[in-house]
Formats: sequence, C-alpha cells, structure tokens
Amino acid sequence: MMTFRTTWLHRALIIGCFCQPSLIIAAERSGSLIESTDTRRQSEIVDSSSPLKRLPIEWGLPDGPSWMNFQWVISDVKQAKLFRRHGKTNDLAGMSYPGEKISGTFFQSGSLFLTDNPGCRILKKETGQAIRVLAELPEGHRPNDLVVDHDGNVFVTLTRQGTVVVIDKSGQASTLVDGLVTPNGIVLSPDQRTLYVSEMKPRRVMSMKLEREGFAVTAESPELLGSMNPDPSLKGGGDGMTIDRAGNVYCAGADGVYIWSRSGREITKIETPSRPINCVFGGAEGRTLLITCIDGVYTQSMHAVGVRSHPTAVPDSVRPTRDIVFHSIGDRDLLADVFVPAQAATTSRPSRRHPAVIVIHGGGWLKGDKTSFWPICEKLAAKGLVVMAAEYRLGVESPFPAAVQDVHAAVRWLKQHATRFNIDPDRITLLGGSAGGHLVGLVGNSADIDELTGAENFATSQISDVSSRVHGVIVMAGPMAMTTGPVAEKSTASPPVSNAEVWLRATIEAAPERYALADVVSKLSSKSPPMLFLCGELDQPTRNEETRQRLQAMGITARLHVLPEGKHGCWHRSPWIDQVVDQTFEFVGL
Repeated sequence: MMTFRTTWLHRALIIGCFCQPSLIIAAERSGSLIESTDTRRQSEIVDSSSPLKRLPIEWGLPDGPSWMNFQWVISDVKQAKLFRRHGKTNDLAGMSYPGEKISGTFFQSGSLFLTDNPGCRILKKETGQAIRVLAELPEGHRPNDLVVDHDGNVFVTLTRQGTVVVIDKSGQASTLVDGLVTPNGIVLSPDQRTLYVSEMKPRRVMSMKLEREGFAVTAESPELLGSMNPDPSLKGGGDGMTIDRAGNVYCAGADGVYIWSRSGREITKIETPSRPINCVFGGAEGRTLLITCIDGVYTQSMHAVGVRSHPTAVPDSVRPTRDIVFHSIGDRDLLADVFVPAQAATTSRPSRRHPAVIVIHGGGWLKGDKTSFWPICEKLAAKGLVVMAAEYRLGVESPFPAAVQDVHAAVRWLKQHATRFNIDPDRITLLGGSAGGHLVGLVGNSADIDELTGAENFATSQISDVSSRVHGVIVMAGPMAMTTGPVAEKSTASPPVSNAEVWLRATIEAAPERYALADVVSKLSSKSPPMLFLCGELDQPTRNEETRQRLQAMGITARLHVLPEGKHGCWHRSPWIDQVVDQTFEFVGL
C-alpha cells in the first residue's frame, strides 16, 4: 500500500571520451598557466575542441539513459524497447523487461532501476538476477524519471500529480514533496543532501534540502535553482537531468542542455540540433555527456566528470560513512568515505585509539574516483584500521596544485575529527596508487610549503591551525621524480601529450619550475616521514630507488616490497591485495 504525506508543506549523478589531452593544453604550450581554477571550470566546462557527435543509430524516441558497467542503457519509448550499447565495442543489444515503456533508468550499487510508465511500476534488476517489480504505484500514478541514493532509496517524479515520491528498499512508497508544477527530471547532489527536480511547463529547476533520520527521508521547501528560455514558440520544457562531481546541475530544456552551478549561476548551455530529452555522464573516464534528443542520441566530451555509481554493499565487519564533505572551495565540495571497523563503531567506550589510513586513488591525475580503491579500504577497516577514501579535483577540472591541496585538506580534516572516529591524529598514514602514489608522496613531504598545502584556502576554516604532517606514506608504483626520469622524458613539445602535461598545463621545457614544485625527490629532508614502496614485480620496482636511497642516507625508514608477478594496478586483485593489506598493517605498526 502506498501512503502519502506532505513533507515540505508542513515543514515550510564508453561511447568514447573524445577529449584528447593534447587539446586541453594546445593553447598553453608556452607555459602560461590558466587564469584560475574556477574561471576555467566555468568557462570551459564543455570541451569545445570536440564537437557534439551523433550516434549512427536510428531511434523512435530515445529517453532515460544511464551508464552501467561500461555500457550505456537507453530506452526507446516509441518502440517500447530497452537497449544496451557497449562503451568500447559499440555493440547494440536489446534488454527484455516485464513492462510496456521505460521512461527512466538509473544504475546504482550494482542494480539497474527502471520506471515502467504505463504500468505505474518501478522495476529493479540486480546483478545476475531477472528484472523484478520493486514497487507498484496507484492507478494513474505514472512514474516519469528517477534517481537512487546509495542507501537504495528511489526518488521518482509523478508529473500529473505534481509530486515526488520516495520508495525504500522494501518497495514502500510515500510522498516526499507535493505542489510541484509538472515535475519531470530528477537528480541528487554528489553528497546526496540536495534533490533537484525539473518542472516541465515552467521550464525551471527546483532544489530542496534532504534530511535523513535513520532510514526515513524528508525534504525541505523547494527553492528555485534556475530558469530556462520561456519562449512560448518552443516546444517542450524542463526534462531529464544529470550532475557532475563539482555539483554542477545539467537539465535538458526546450532549446538545449542548461548547466548551472549549485549556487544557481548559469554556466552555459549546450546547443543541440533538436529538442533534448535527457542526459547522463558516462564513458570509461566519466567525461562523456550522452544526450538523448527528439532526432537521435548525441555525445559531447566535457571538461567535467560525472558522479560515479557507488559500489555494492560493504561487508558487515565494516561501517562506512559515505560522502562526507571534508572541504569546500567556492561551490565545490570535496567528498570522502570513512570506513570504521564494525566492532569499534558499536563499542561505547573504545579501549584505544586506532591508527588511520587515508587512501588516494590513481588514474594519471586525470581520472578515477574515491570508490576506485574501496576493496583495499574495506579490507583495511575489517582488520582494525579507520580508513578515509578521499576524492580530489582531477586535472580535467582543475590543474596542479589543486589535487595536492585537496589531499592536504583531507589530512587536516581527519585530524580535526580524530575524536569522532576514535583515531590517533599522530598516526595517520597516506596510501596511494600510481598517480595517487605521487600525490601522497608529495603531500607527505610538503607540509611546510604553503603553495602546495593551499594555506590560503583554510584561512577562515576550522582546520586552519591543523598541520597536514603525517606519520607515514605508502606509495604503490607512483612516480616521485618529475623533473627527471619517465615523467620528464614524456613531456615534450610534440605529441603524444603526457598526462603530466595536461595536469601541469605545460611541457617541462615551458614550465620547469612547475615540474620542480611537483617533484617529490627534491623535497626529501630530515622531516620526511617513513615511506613504504609497494610495486609489482613486472612494474619497474626500481623506479623509486633514488628516493629510498636519499631517505635511508638521512636515517629515515624507506623500504621496498615487491609483489611477485604483479603488474601495474595489481593491488586491486587477489592475491596481491592481501599482501598490500598485510604490508600496510606492518608499516603502521598495528
């Protein structure tokens, strides 16, 4: 039975990534740094060097796209069909489902959720299982679009009724918000604390803060985020929505896809050949915006990254707190997931403070997500460590040293909240893989360098007086040298362009001082923390020999553990992941 309650009335988220690294810095070969992080992010959020591209497929009426396990899911409402298109091979395949017309799809935590519009039902497909009915709505309550949070709550727009309903994991539905005008598209903010809903006829987007108490979700009164072209000669209105990691909101309007910052400032509009219906981020790097339109499906390369689906449930031995805002820079919130051993989380008077590990993902400074290293985080927490998986601004969003400053901010925040998680603030270790390994190496050796710590960003924050010095650093196959070795050698004035050039926005010849600032080896000193290097046997274990020798000469612990027969990235898989966990425990001295 579906129950309704008025909440705000009484309480007044690869076809291919077409963005080529060389195009990002083509105009910056001279070494001139871009004007500012925020300016670039707002003015160049669309990759103008890569035009909108139409997929060579004929559609009846494409709608409800989502990105699921390296493939696009697109509904054709007119043909009453659901398709999967592989991100790499571009193979198109149909999906069978027990319904008539699917108007919306959303992939979250390993499951695909669908709105069966004529059938007034919400469908769910879990990995390896057949599609089943999650919830049946009253007759005439046709679900339009949907979004799912990481707790499994499904938020659905009912256009005719002017409401948004929320459906819990058991399938029980209740009204979250009513009094809206033709609600259509819907999306959650990256921290899952704000819900955005587009209204079709008024051509506007409303935002509402969410409050959670246990498993119950309520919403505050809707507020206007932004309005679209009101020209009455245009057909259509506010339609499908998506969001990027920076919190910028995208909405298909009558004459293009509108983009606003979370504060409601219109950033730009993506012009489309015909009226857009919906949009979603996807692709291997999360930087491809897929747009369904009246006349077909298009893709647009972006200098922004979409919000990634959360992994499946963590083991019972771990208690995660997800999407914590650990620092904000303007409209940009930086998020982290903190994993606490279940026993520690349920003990009212813990006997001791835990060591903590901050895990930083890799991805060549240009891609990746804080969930990428979740398997390591879960295993470390299950054995007794408190673990923080922190995000940072990728190079496509903000250039060096933004990512470095973000990791410094994560250290400061965790120290500030040591009591909350029962950790020893003097026993925080950084662990990173590949580019994340470089970041933790640099952060661990730059606590006194204001340009890298981002001291000016913390002047008015609660963590302004907290040091970002750490107890130790674990580097998994990350480069320490930036002015010499492979990184410097790949940075040339001729293509192909290296990831470091994109991140640093210049070649080493054009901006040697920038590479020097990013170099870890030159910053080693008597204040350097102990360092552990983990590297696969087939992944150049000698790469950081100079760093180890320098540290050892100063009497600082610096050792190497080779993972037998391991390749780059082997730390994610068995049997190497268990070796990483064991080596980490030995290193932190648990």
